[in-house]
Amino acid sequence: MPTVLRPVAGPLAGISPVTCGSGESFSHLAQQLHDISCAKLKQSGKKTRNTGIVTITSINPATNQTLKTYPALSRSETATAIERADQAYGQWRTTSFGERKKIMLSVARQLRERAGEFSRLITLDMGKRISESEYEIGYCARIAEFYANGAEKFLADEPIQLDDARAYIQYAPLGVLMGVMPWNFPFYQVIRFAAPNIMAGNTVMVKHASNVPQCAEAITKLFQDCGLPEGVYTNLFI
Repeated sequence: MPTVLRPVAGPLAGISPVTCGSGESFSHLAQQLHDISCAKLKQSGKKTRNTGIVTITSINPATNQTLKTYPALSRSETATAIERADQAYGQWRTTSFGERKKIMLSVARQLRERAGEFSRLITLDMGKRISESEYEIGYCARIAEFYANGAEKFLADEPIQLDDARAYIQYAPLGVLMGVMPWNFPFYQVIRFAAPNIMAGNTVMVKHASNVPQCAEAITKLFQDCGLPEGVYTNLFI
């Protein structure tokens, strides 16, 4: 069955859902995502002066200091990332809740153990007070833990009482999901989207706000460090 990548919020939400199942579909969606995102970046002046290449830059809002710069993905790189997520979905949807739970509990544990590191990135990227950043990371750990421990129960089959048949409601994964995230809670907004959907057997792609790229990179690395297979969580620098 083909899967659908559906932008759910933000400036890309106007794109019609695109069925993923052929090279043409992947290319078409990648072109839309890439062109709209690059237009947004160019409008905000996020280009290197000498090369004209579109970049995504972390700037400390307290000092106006450039902290780190990332090249935006090309159209073909975006298409490859979408195809990788679709391929990963074929395997991830068949994993057990136990396998998913183990990884998500590791995410929660890492968030707590590395709270200082992640809190500092939030404050550097978008200027939130460090105490607020620390609270955000702690809250993210609780979210990951909640869905890790509860997903199997939340998504269990629900019997329907009928006189002449046996029936039930079954919850099944949807496919590749696209989330467009804001800057104000750079970890929380992503974790609350990614954790339940990953536990449900979906794969997720995130286009994060362009002013919090260090947070976007750190979240990707966090999932990788916790053993999440390639393509199940994807950050798009577009």
